[in-house]
Amino acid sequence: PPMPRWGMRSALPAWGRTQKQKHILMLYLLVAICFLMWIVLLSLTIKNDQKMTEELKTINAAISQRIDQDQKMTEELKTINALSHRINQVSSTLAKAKLLSQDVSACGALVSCPAGYKPTGCTCGMCCSSWDIRTNSTCHCQCGGIDWTATCCCKIGLE
Repeated sequence: PPMPRWGMRSALPAWGRTQKQKHILMLYLLVAICFLMWIVLLSLTIKNDQKMTEELKTINAAISQRIDQDQKMTEELKTINALSHRINQVSSTLAKAKLLSQDVSACGALVSCPAGYKPTGCTCGMCCSSWDIRTNSTCHCQCGGIDWTATCCCKIGLE
């Protein structure tokens, strides 16, 4: 039988083909198999890429939330540091504070503390135990005929 031309179909069975035709046929089959493998690999890559994209979105959301929490904590720490500094200032001032007192007495039912001082209680003559403090600075004994009144006046001062 005559040989078919290149690219022409042959009705000859595989055993009747030439070695070159068999190699070309094998080459076409291998190219087709490679192409199919490439399509499968591409689809797997796309599917894996979509999965990774979703995972990255989840991770990104978690990181964003953590960054927001860290920023809030940073602001809270700044506030705490400012308060701590203020407490230290107040503590150092209080360390210098001391209680200043003066005993004051007067004839009659009234005795007043010097400016800036407050009475802590009253002592009345004639065994009177009824007294009150008026206007935050004056001791008043409430019994009749009181001959003297005394008080301890106090204030907080700094060294």
